[in-house]
Amino acid sequence: MQPEHFVNELPAEVEALRREVERLSRRIDRGNGLLDAILSESPHGILVCDRDGKLTLHNRAAESIWAGSATTHGVQDWSRYRAFHQDGRPFAPEDWSMARCLREGVTIQAEEVRIQKFDGSHGMLLGSCAPIRDAGGAVEGAISVFADITRFKQVERLRDQWVAMAGHELRSPLQVLQNQLHAALRSRRPVDLEQLIPSCIAQVRRMSHLVEDMLDVSRAQAGSLRVNVESVDLKSLILKVGGDILAPAAQHVPLYELDDVFAMADAGRTEQVLANLLTNAVRYSPQGGPIRVRLRALQTHAEIVVEDQGIGFDPQIAETLFEPFLQVQPDTRRGTGLGLGLHLARELVTRMGGSIAAKSEGPGSGAVFTFQLPLGPRPA
Repeated sequence: MQPEHFVNELPAEVEALRREVERLSRRIDRGNGLLDAILSESPHGILVCDRDGKLTLHNRAAESIWAGSATTHGVQDWSRYRAFHQDGRPFAPEDWSMARCLREGVTIQAEEVRIQKFDGSHGMLLGSCAPIRDAGGAVEGAISVFADITRFKQVERLRDQWVAMAGHELRSPLQVLQNQLHAALRSRRPVDLEQLIPSCIAQVRRMSHLVEDMLDVSRAQAGSLRVNVESVDLKSLILKVGGDILAPAAQHVPLYELDDVFAMADAGRTEQVLANLLTNAVRYSPQGGPIRVRLRALQTHAEIVVEDQGIGFDPQIAETLFEPFLQVQPDTRRGTGLGLGLHLARELVTRMGGSIAAKSEGPGSGAVFTFQLPLGPRPA
């Protein structure tokens, strides 16, 4: 090639190289932008450290899960992140999966860790960690990816409690039925059979209500609980449910203050809510104690109030009463059992566009449960 020809071709080659560099630069920028977006928008926490254990990267999800972050310059600083073994012992810095990755060059998969966040609250993480290697295969850092599974662990515990307590609650009426039937079969006296039938029906009804509550709570959690809203005569409904629950409880005095009010609601579900409230009032009231039911129309909602003069409860647990699996015992309004009635009542009232609340001045002062439903038109 002649020097003159080489000089003539050089600008074209330089221009081609320049374009190739620009293309590669844009590709790198797009890759970096994509990586930044993945790190920023990932719902999982991501931490990266170098070979000494200095944290060089953490994303937004990691800060959110930990409710903060801490600077570390080496593995020895990882004690700033608090975690605990299953036996309650706190993590030492070398216990962290990233430390094991750096030390042993191994990948740690799906490890559950109980942590204390920077705001003092506790939670559970499910994380995996892998070593980062250079071109020669030497470990030059580690990356940890983790998710907050606190809510999942809570649901898991509740499920286990649900199964255990449901078995206990169902076993009790079944045992009563079994004992009564055995006694009747041994007796064979007609009078004993006549006395047995109402008791058996009551036990079957108790089991049926328990199963229905469990199914409804399950439907609510799955989003498949349905309500059919129509205009409902609340006064007639209250008198019907009150007659079913309060009339047989002769030791209690029902007091009604009822206006003629209609609501847009599901009649069957409203009966379910009211039955739960009246049953609680009977359960936690002394014999002979009055149970008052009031109904009135507000500006946009109908208000139903169930008030008893029973054992009451600490005002600080008013919201807790609507949580599942809490059932108040007659001596303390706290205790064990499925405790699904009030939780389900809140689910149903909310789905019908209303609200529900509990109030008490304290132990021994009685309880007031109030729920509201949207006003409805009087049928023509």
